[in-house]
Amino acid sequence: MLVSFLLVALPLMIGLMVLFFQMDRLSMQMQSIVNQSAAVMENSRLVTTQALGLKRSAEQYLILLDRKLLARYEEQRQSLQKSVEVLLELPIDMEMSNNLHQVARIEERLHAELNDIDATHALRADQEPDLLPEKPAELDQLSVLIGKIPRQASEFVKSMREEMTDSASRSKKSLVALLLTVVPTALFLALVSGTVINRPLKKVISLIKRMGEGEYPRDTYVGGPKDIEAMGEQLHWLSERLSQIEQQKVTFLQNVSHELKTPLTAIREGTDLMQEQVIGKLNPEQLEILEIMKQNTFLLQNQLESLLDFNLALTMDQPFPQVPVNIKLVIEKIIDKLHLILKSRQLIVEHNTPAARIIGNQAQLESLFENLLTNAIKFSPRGGTIKISTEVTNDGIDVEIQDAGPGFSNDEVKKVFKPFYQGRKSPNSHIKGTGLGLSIAKRYADLHGGRIEIANSAIGAAVKVLLPVNNMKVAHEA
Repeated sequence: MLVSFLLVALPLMIGLMVLFFQMDRLSMQMQSIVNQSAAVMENSRLVTTQALGLKRSAEQYLILLDRKLLARYEEQRQSLQKSVEVLLELPIDMEMSNNLHQVARIEERLHAELNDIDATHALRADQEPDLLPEKPAELDQLSVLIGKIPRQASEFVKSMREEMTDSASRSKKSLVALLLTVVPTALFLALVSGTVINRPLKKVISLIKRMGEGEYPRDTYVGGPKDIEAMGEQLHWLSERLSQIEQQKVTFLQNVSHELKTPLTAIREGTDLMQEQVIGKLNPEQLEILEIMKQNTFLLQNQLESLLDFNLALTMDQPFPQVPVNIKLVIEKIIDKLHLILKSRQLIVEHNTPAARIIGNQAQLESLFENLLTNAIKFSPRGGTIKISTEVTNDGIDVEIQDAGPGFSNDEVKKVFKPFYQGRKSPNSHIKGTGLGLSIAKRYADLHGGRIEIANSAIGAAVKVLLPVNNMKVAHEA
């Protein structure tokens, strides 16, 4: 199976590596173009500014014949020469390079012309002090050449941008070609590998599902790759082991129920005799201890019976025996059964259950609603109201039991039907449970083809039981 995954992943890995190197090369190329363009624009602007300044100094000198202006010209000349050298070292085009060389040559002639004018002026200063020298032709030539530099720089940047666009387009075409090659290859290999792996995997999933539902099949052979065959062998071992454990659990619970019920009955009967003071008069402290013992024996017996009922429910595939069950009578029977607890907690039960009959197991349905009502009593505040609303629909019968307690948190909603889970928000209550009540109720609802869910409620918790329409009969009583 590992080889199949590697075959599928290999073309993708090659494609990703090629893509990575191409993108890296394109990124470096674009970064280089951006840097070169920025350097050319910056140095072109500097050369233009320096050349214009130099030209302006030369023109001022020709008018004023002040040697300070000539000295400033010398300084500007040196800066211009350095900037031109830097710009020439950049990868500029031939036209711009020739223009810069021509600027350097014209400036050399202008420099020599200015030196000659300075020397001549020094000789004629006494004879003709007001005579101004003629304007050198190099100044006009320099102006023309300087004006070309910004345009040439812009054209260079434009050409570099076009080169970057062409490079990106070529890379895009190359990547499209790569994808058109790699993706179909990977899909084909995935299809072949999936066909080889998927079929035995479906059987593995089916076997796991059947074992999860309590069925332990013996035919667990799974063909295909060696890894999946080994998984099938492990599933066979697991199925055999779970079957053994299940049988051991049933036997253990049966033995425990028998071994515990007899001494528990003896303890309860002995406690009753002592409370009746058959063996002698007892003081109040002794009577209080006996009452605690009696309550705990009842609690232990209820917990034991809940555990046995839960185990029995897990081993059943459908409710048996099935008889017509009047849901209204079931709920009224449960309310009457729990009336002492309701009275002690000053709780009121409101219900409007119609005489709806379904085909099911009487004992299981009674246990279902008793567990739900007991849970509502447990979480209800003293003096509260428990509402039982029943609705008969085309799909079945819906019974909702709502209390006025703290309700369920989002985290508790996911756990309330798990075995042995007890809500963390339970108020102080005399009703202690094993955490199996809602689990048993859910299992019995499942056995009847229905379901239990937590309904939305603004106050307290609301648990809704939905029993299916199959074989349901509704009789409206007068």
